[in-house]
Amino acid sequence: MGERHNPIQILIADRDRLVRCGIARLVDSFSGMCVAAEAADADELLSAASTRTIHVALVDAGIACLRAPEMPRELRSISPGTELVILSKHESKDCLQRAIDAGASGYVPKNAAVGDLEAALLGAANGGRSFSAADSRPNSGTGQSPAPRLTPRQHEVLKLIVDGHRSKDIADLLGVSIKTVETHRADIMRRLGVRHMASLVREALRLGLLSIY
Repeated sequence: MGERHNPIQILIADRDRLVRCGIARLVDSFSGMCVAAEAADADELLSAASTRTIHVALVDAGIACLRAPEMPRELRSISPGTELVILSKHESKDCLQRAIDAGASGYVPKNAAVGDLEAALLGAANGGRSFSAADSRPNSGTGQSPAPRLTPRQHEVLKLIVDGHRSKDIADLLGVSIKTVETHRADIMRRLGVRHMASLVREALRLGLLSIY
């Protein structure tokens, strides 16, 4: 995955102004992201998405799933490049399933760790899917293989790769050789069963390997 030169543009939609303000300040603190627009309802959300570039819409479940069930489809129609991440105070399997049915790229409960929100937004912007509900994940209980075990150093390298750093940058940050970084990268990809960087990001998010950050 190449280094991103422009920040990820985030749209925040929530009915409560103070909630939007708080989330906006949090998102603006994430590396490589900025808040491009805010919305209080589905109409404002769709209007903003139609007039500017939005990479990820972070939308309260009350807007995305419950009050406006057609909104996710309208969003994709107006702005096909915009991914949807749903933020909800609920953590039930029913709410998670509604998010999936609505076409969401991610689901984050409002009591999740800050790192979970950052990972979900980053994953959605890179074409992945991240569902961090505490008691449920897509395909749970269907015989899916458990996530492969990575060493603490491999977790560090994986996070830096997902953040868009190249091997030389990672080597400098960790104080190791480029060859060592490449060895870690190859081993991570082998353990995850992927061959390309885009697949690496998607698979790491799908398996929940980034939820520790």
